[in-house]
Amino acid sequence: RPLYTINGEHFVSELLELCGGRNVFSELEELAPTIDVEAVVARDPEVMLASDTAGADAFADWQRWPTMAANRYGNHYL
Repeated sequence: RPLYTINGEHFVSELLELCGGRNVFSELEELAPTIDVEAVVARDPEVMLASDTAGADAFADWQRWPTMAANRYGNHYL
């Protein structure tokens, strides 16, 4: 299944900033581009978000990268 993210122009990025966070994909030109797993792993996010439609197992595949910060901290949110 494809992975999508958002850029810095998306309102969710603004919400992240208001909460003290930073979108690691904010510089991308497209508002909601598709990305690959390697791009996520390379940017090593501290938090991962998924839509509630992704379901409870939305983060199961990411456990293959236990050293990724979001996995180490357990920061996965639907």
